[in-house]
Amino acid sequence: MRPIAPLLGLMLSGCVATPPREIVVLAGTLFDGEAARARMRVVIRDGAIVAVEPDDGALPDGERLVVDARELTVLPGLVDAHTHLFSGGGCSPGVGVGPGQALDNLAAWTRGGVTTVADLGAPAGVALALRRHVGT
Repeated sequence: MRPIAPLLGLMLSGCVATPPREIVVLAGTLFDGEAARARMRVVIRDGAIVAVEPDDGALPDGERLVVDARELTVLPGLVDAHTHLFSGGGCSPGVGVGPGQALDNLAAWTRGGVTTVADLGAPAGVALALRRHVGT
């Protein structure tokens, strides 16, 4: 199972200069958190999911980004409720800490399909600034 969440996470987190108004994801398998369904279509308009429906192969006319994930499994973004946003994985004090490390960590979590993180020890102002930076 290869998730497409990292691709969508990058597109929706502000890493794309101008996100398209509408994105259609064609999923080979869609896992919605409760059940897996084959051949589904997810329609995202202005950053919100507006339809989840069977993929009949036809797309209505109009400008949109189509993500062909028919060979993949699409699933909701993952949540990591215990992170150390401003720290690296190293054991050396002072190495891999600070805002640069926080940005590296955010990118790594997104690549892994994590779309929500919680760091209760992060300075509130900086954590909120990072949230604004990624567009949420």
